Amino acid sequence: LAEVLMQTFHANMLGLAHEAGTLELFFTKIAQLHKNETEKRAFLNTIGPSGQTPIYWATSMGYGVEVSCLLTNSADPDIPVPDTGYTCVLLATVENKLDILERLLEHKANLEVDDAEGSSALCWAIRKEHWEALGSLLRGGAEVNRVGKDGLTALNWGAISNSSRGCQLLIEGGADVNKR
Repeated sequence: LAEVLMQTFHANMLGLAHEAGTLELFFTKIAQLHKNETEKRAFLNTIGPSGQTPIYWATSMGYGVEVSCLLTNSADPDIPVPDTGYTCVLLATVENKLDILERLLEHKANLEVDDAEGSSALCWAIRKEHWEALGSLLRGGAEVNRVGKDGLTALNWGAISNSSRGCQLLIEGGADVNKR
């Protein structure tokens, strides 16, 4: 019950702060409630019953400013949702939320994570034909030749998807055409 209440609190407070334009107040109150950095970090990274953290929720809602504030206040964007394995980077890539993806890249979110099916953010950018996201991931340092848990590289996914544009971008980004 406490976990359900905490997740509801996060979503309600962050949503209300977003609507009211009072994010500064929201984070000031968090700082007052939690006297040290460890407590604040634990609070901001609480996983709710749906498996989401506040930063994942803000990412899913497309709240870029809130994502930045959460990152600045020690929220961890790399905590995966248990059923999908999605992190904030994966979600932002799949949903083509470029502003949020850029904010995550600026804060050095992990680009080398696979979802529950074994696909990386690069693979999802190819599958969804999100070319700007693909470019952002490559510029952000995603390992273009990394083999995912599914045994495939992003270039393999490009070939499977019959995506000449995706393959071209990956090769320009340093993909090894001989890597299997």
